[in-house]
Amino acid sequence: MIEPAAMYSFNKSHAAAYALIAFQTAYLKTHYPVEFGAALLRSAETNTDELSKFINEMKLNGMMIKAPSINESYNHVAAIDDYIKLGFLSIKGVGDAIGEFIESERQK
Repeated sequence: MIEPAAMYSFNKSHAAAYALIAFQTAYLKTHYPVEFGAALLRSAETNTDELSKFINEMKLNGMMIKAPSINESYNHVAAIDDYIKLGFLSIKGVGDAIGEFIESERQK
């Protein structure tokens, strides 16, 4: 009798936790779309397949995404005003050191 109840309670608690996460995600995506999009792209910036999938989806939803720029970009994706600026790590084969070097040279 305890085992079936335990199995049900375990699933119910996980369902409640997933519902809370889904609510928080929907809230952030609705009220902070640029920041949410930047965070999503940041989570996949080294995986070019996932990155391109997310970028295409965001462009279909009308979000402006700008390519990396030597004059403006940093290593990571950034939310700037009403658009997302891709970072140097979004470019396949570019590592941390190259991006940091470009940033330091730009500051000089």
